[in-house]
Amino acid sequence: MLEALMYGAIAALISGTVLPLLYRSKNTRKTAFGFSLISSVLLLGFAGTVLYTGKEPVFPVIGFLPGLDFTLTADRLAAGFILLIAAVVPGVSVYSVEYVEHVKSEARKNLQAALTNLFILAMLMVILAGNMVGFLIFWEIMSLSSLLLVLHDYSSEENKKKPAFSTS
Repeated sequence: MLEALMYGAIAALISGTVLPLLYRSKNTRKTAFGFSLISSVLLLGFAGTVLYTGKEPVFPVIGFLPGLDFTLTADRLAAGFILLIAAVVPGVSVYSVEYVEHVKSEARKNLQAALTNLFILAMLMVILAGNMVGFLIFWEIMSLSSLLLVLHDYSSEENKKKPAFSTS
C-alpha cells in the first residue's frame, strides 16, 4: 500500500510536469495543478501511515549504472517533512491556477505550471533520497527549478522598477 501511494504521488507530479510542456491551454494548466493536488492527498496518506505505523519503507528504483541506484527511503523524520510539503501543496496549487494567467505568453504560463510541479517533485525526492548521489542530483534539480520559477517573470515592468532590497 505504501508503495502505491508513493509511486502514485510521483507519477502525478511527473504528469503535472510533462503535460503543460506538451499542450498549451488553460485547461492543461488546471489539470497540471490538479495533479499536484492529487499528489498531496497521496502524500498525506503516505506520511500519515508511516507516522502511525512506524514502518520505514524502502523503494528500490531503477539503477542506471552499476553501483548508482536511486533508492528511496522514508522514516518518521522524512514522513514529517513529507507531511509538511503535502500540507502546503494544496494552497500553492489552488492559488497558482489564476496566478499563472497574469503572464502574457502561453509558453511561459505552461512553463511555470511545469516548473511548479517539478519543484514539488524535487523537494519530495530530496527528502526520500536513499544515498548521497541521489540527494545531490535531486537537490540540484530543486535548486534549478526554484531559480527558474523566481526568474520566470523577469520582463515585467514592475519587477524592473526598483530592487527588492533598496538602501533608500
